[in-house]
Amino acid sequence: MWRFFQVFICIRCVINVRDEQYLKKFGKHLKKMREPMYVSHEKLSMMADIFKNQIYNLENGKNNCTICTIKAIAEALNVPPKDLLDF
Repeated sequence: MWRFFQVFICIRCVINVRDEQYLKKFGKHLKKMREPMYVSHEKLSMMADIFKNQIYNLENGKNNCTICTIKAIAEALNVPPKDLLDF
């Protein structure tokens, strides 16, 4: 039984690392889309009606977001949601 938990914990770590890398790629892409528009974290948070720290955390790969958040950010940046996921 102990071996099962060791394997489970190891697999869980691999999944988290992979997800973390994906979230960081998404965050870099979001920042790359936001900055040329001269939109600050604060302005984007107001336009998308989400917290400023959520934008910061998304761009730094520290937060996962919902499809509704992606939609709100896309509308605030005036881009299709698919453009946020095209990285």
